[in-house]
Amino acid sequence: MEQNIDRSGDIAKLRQVGEFIASAIETVAAEWSKGGAANSTSPNAVQIPSWELYDAQRTLAAAAGTVEELVCDPSLRLLSFSTQYYESRSLHIAAEHRIADYLDESPRDTGVNVAQIASKIGIENEKLSLKHPVQGPSYKVNETTLSLAVGTEKSRWEWLEEKVHEAGATLALPPFRPPEEATGKGRARPELAIFNLAMVGGGKVSSAAHVLGNPWEKLGKATVVDVGGGQGGFARQLYDKFDDLKFVVQDRPSMVTQGEAMWRHENPEALSNGRVRLMAHDFFAANPVKGAEVYWLRYILHDWSDDYSIKILTRLRETMTPGSRLLVADQVMGTTCGSSSPALDVPRAPEPLPANYGHYARYSHQRDLGMMALINGIERTPEQFRGIIEAAGLRMVKVWRCRTQVSIIECRLP
Repeated sequence: MEQNIDRSGDIAKLRQVGEFIASAIETVAAEWSKGGAANSTSPNAVQIPSWELYDAQRTLAAAAGTVEELVCDPSLRLLSFSTQYYESRSLHIAAEHRIADYLDESPRDTGVNVAQIASKIGIENEKLSLKHPVQGPSYKVNETTLSLAVGTEKSRWEWLEEKVHEAGATLALPPFRPPEEATGKGRARPELAIFNLAMVGGGKVSSAAHVLGNPWEKLGKATVVDVGGGQGGFARQLYDKFDDLKFVVQDRPSMVTQGEAMWRHENPEALSNGRVRLMAHDFFAANPVKGAEVYWLRYILHDWSDDYSIKILTRLRETMTPGSRLLVADQVMGTTCGSSSPALDVPRAPEPLPANYGHYARYSHQRDLGMMALINGIERTPEQFRGIIEAAGLRMVKVWRCRTQVSIIECRLP
């Protein structure tokens, strides 16, 4: 929510950092204008900058980090830090499957379609690349990347895929099984018990923006059905702000039990006055709440591949009436080239920034990798969302912009 905090000290610091950035940029521009680089011994050697350029480079890097610390949400930064290992693992996979070599062999001007690479290495298209808005899934090597990647006498997978030798004791363990199963002895896994709390905590990073990012106040005495809503954390936030709304929180029976305990502890009145109901429901089955004004689907579709997502959406379409709307809260992924559907009003960064806001969207892509690797899910582009929504017989009306990386997609009956 909006808060009034004295940021005068941070404002002064931000302006000072801005001056450092402006000065360092002029130094870099002046050094680049001289052409070439000092102290290089061969075409493929590491380029050693002048002292002036070196100082400007580290100043800019430090300033960029300071700006991020000052202006970005701490919760989002923490989430991004916690998932950076997906990037290093992706680099390992790219090296293991010789993707850089396929790029080296491709035409410099057009690149290579990712389907061609996928057919050679046996990895699904969607797990190699997001869709290019014009050419389809593709890779294209720029000059800097190519010169650094090819400028070595070793093959890429030789110098990128060096592995640490495993300890002798681990070699006797069976693959793909936890060590305790090899001995027949189980052990407690307390970290699994806090999964639901992690979902509630992670959801708070973006849910406050969702409370403000949709015109909930215009719904009046509407019923909001939170499909797969866990313990009802989002309904809890809306409950306090919009007095006329009623909520039905649907999830698995075990989750309903936990949710009822949570509501009895935190807000028993919500259960007793009938504004909040918790209901056991499988979202692959017909929804028992017919014709509600709002069906809320947050952090659900990214868990599922297209076929399953279409089934979930179809069940909801079957229970909707002309006055119903389906609100899907998920990350809407952008590409560095932007969306091919400008009518969806997906924000585009100003030139020369990447169209998807580049580094700011880093966590979105880390999360996309996590969904793919762990549960065969996917964070979708606007075009991919439109595809599954229309396949389920619904109409994609609008992408509501929220002050978070998780947007709200409004869907209605055709």
